Amino acid sequence: MLELLPVAPEQRQLLWNVNQKYLYEMTNYYDDEMDDNGNCSYGHFDAYFSDPLREALFIAWDGKIAGFAFINPYSNTGGAPDHVLAEFTVFPAFRRRHIALEAARLIFERRPGAWEIKYNENNLPAKKLWHKASAPYKPSKLRLNEVETVLIFDTRIAGAPEAVSEGAVIEERAPDEALMSELIRLSQAWENENSCHGYRKNSKSDIEGNRIFVASYNSEIAGYLFGHMEKAERTTSIMPAGAPFFEVEELYVKPEYRSCGIGKKLFCRMEKAVSGEAEYIMLSTATKNSRAILHFYLDELDMTFWSARLFKKLSCGAKEPALLADMPKMDESDQPLKIRYAEKADLGFWFSLDRHISENEFMQKVERRMSYIIEAENEPVGLLRYSLFWDSIPFCNLLYIKDGKQRQGYGRALVEYWEKDMKSRGFDLVMTSTQSNESAQHFYRALDYRDCGGFTLPFEGYEQPAELMLAKKI
Repeated sequence: MLELLPVAPEQRQLLWNVNQKYLYEMTNYYDDEMDDNGNCSYGHFDAYFSDPLREALFIAWDGKIAGFAFINPYSNTGGAPDHVLAEFTVFPAFRRRHIALEAARLIFERRPGAWEIKYNENNLPAKKLWHKASAPYKPSKLRLNEVETVLIFDTRIAGAPEAVSEGAVIEERAPDEALMSELIRLSQAWENENSCHGYRKNSKSDIEGNRIFVASYNSEIAGYLFGHMEKAERTTSIMPAGAPFFEVEELYVKPEYRSCGIGKKLFCRMEKAVSGEAEYIMLSTATKNSRAILHFYLDELDMTFWSARLFKKLSCGAKEPALLADMPKMDESDQPLKIRYAEKADLGFWFSLDRHISENEFMQKVERRMSYIIEAENEPVGLLRYSLFWDSIPFCNLLYIKDGKQRQGYGRALVEYWEKDMKSRGFDLVMTSTQSNESAQHFYRALDYRDCGGFTLPFEGYEQPAELMLAKKI
């Protein structure tokens, strides 16, 4: 008979012992090191005996301890789950008897609510177990990194996506303070999912001025859509100048409510509301799951594909671009390169390369240490300056290496120095941009910058090729 038994305080040492055996088994998938006593570190172990929100259970079979589980409410994704299955194992002697599957199902049944389960993609038995155990709850998948995936589901809506769709209330809402606060919180959860290139949580000003449509289920917000009316400023291949259209800024559904028809109901409610004044509905997407989102918009919502930008990151081992070849070493002890903050005395050199800022702006960059000079053999050969995008993200406005010194690695050295400086100041993301017809885009992509959108300016006198936005986590 299967039982779930709370771990008693006097069983602390027993739990420690079996957890060590489990952690050792997990070294097949993680590079965890043992200490001098042969133990693997587990930082939250003591918390399972002091934190009332954490729960440690023994899995018992016919009166014998067959495994254990650690449960807490602390999200891996930035969401707000009721339960997170932090650790779970059935000992080898009890495997192949379906004990793990029965134990998992019993845990879910006795603890209704929103769940998260993280597994390692290389741990195939665990992957198979969790997909099978969560299948009745229609889980959504979120890839955390190269090897870890999180399943997100709600045991209160098991096997009944139609019921959720039918029970969801869709309405247009005025942006009061409570709603704004909840939408900002949900957008933070969306950012934490890391499911869209370059997405960042909203501020109040991002939402103000939009029409807001909200989906509620069991008195909680399950998703939202907001956007606003615009008029086409010029004739394009799909609409004439002056045509009114509704621009969908965001459409988001919480992971546990996806595949339940919530997104479609939100879109249809919006479509009905704006049909009297808009001739078109427009939207853009930067999702990483492009196949699913295109199916949703094209097949389910009957939208028409217009245009897209795509990218491909080349694998390691591809021929290195000439720009990065023969880069001088940056070790201070044996190389002639020097990178430093720009000084007032650099004004003459600076303006020989950069005529895009005024002398006053240059002096401000110097005072704020937002400009750099790279020297080779005591001669300045290049420069870099930056500003703050959204007042919070370092943005490289200009990188310039003088003629005759290009394609020798100075640009890469300068960018990498700037990135290191930004990281030391507490930033974890940097950005830059380049025109679509410039080769610099390939330089930045080779430095692991990722495309995160682009734009053109539809104003007379500002015509230029599309500006590409790029970003990099540091």
